[in-house]
Amino acid sequence: MVNCKCFKGFLFLSAMLVLLFSCANGTEDRMEELLKESEEQKVKPELEVPREMLYEIIQQIPSPLEISNLIKQSGAVYSEEILNPVEHSKNYVNKYAQAINLGIYGTDLGYINIYSKYQASIVYLAAVREMSEELRIGQFFDFTTIARLAANSSEIDSILYISTQGFDNMNVYLKEQGRDEISILLLVGGWLEAVYILTEVASKYPSDELYERVGDQKIMLDDLILIMSLYKGDPYFEKISKSFEVLKEAFSSVEISYVQGERTISEVDGVLVIEDNNKSIVKISEVQVDNIKKVVHELRNELVR
Repeated sequence: MVNCKCFKGFLFLSAMLVLLFSCANGTEDRMEELLKESEEQKVKPELEVPREMLYEIIQQIPSPLEISNLIKQSGAVYSEEILNPVEHSKNYVNKYAQAINLGIYGTDLGYINIYSKYQASIVYLAAVREMSEELRIGQFFDFTTIARLAANSSEIDSILYISTQGFDNMNVYLKEQGRDEISILLLVGGWLEAVYILTEVASKYPSDELYERVGDQKIMLDDLILIMSLYKGDPYFEKISKSFEVLKEAFSSVEISYVQGERTISEVDGVLVIEDNNKSIVKISEVQVDNIKKVVHELRNELVR
């Protein structure tokens, strides 16, 4: 056994250097973390409408799953090529890009699950997991259970339910934490991807129903522009808002009229349910759909690259 004082002194000095180096690195990492948090917690613009009203508008926007289900029912064949490649997830390094593309991947995941493509589901879930953890909201997905269910194609309905529930819980949490901008970008990304897929399918499998559903998005677009206008002064929101104004122009010639239906009253599980049965009539042409598709694709491709 070596018992040299010099050697012991060397070991002590080495240990101290390692300790100091580790502490310096830890401090540097912590400083970077604090700077990042500070950047994210800059004073946000005061919302011009109450948060409850804001989320009431959000609730009126249809789930991307509704559009995905309509697409499948139209007879359209599943096409993974139209989705945002999972490899792109590495390109999104700030909270804005991560949030909006998490919404995009969420819609892609819904589309995949509607068609029961369980292998692709796992791949896209991995991207969703990574990005949601970057945004500190990964706790809302039970990825272990989802991975187990994905091994069996008959469990796709369970995967769909857990995934959807995860996104719903995530939005509630963001609302409670006052992180509205993340929730809104999730919504914007999810809606835009749904319209992107819808216009892609409508051009390949044209039908009055799909065309009308494209035209319906004019109303949703107005709501989204209103929501984003609440964040004037935020460069990222202002940039997207300008792009959405171009999209609004593409929708401007779409005509939507309303027919008031008779109100019906029924009892469901002991609860009185009143329905207005109002209907909307959408006038939209193939040329208009193609024009909307072009603008949607340009906007979407700018966000996912």
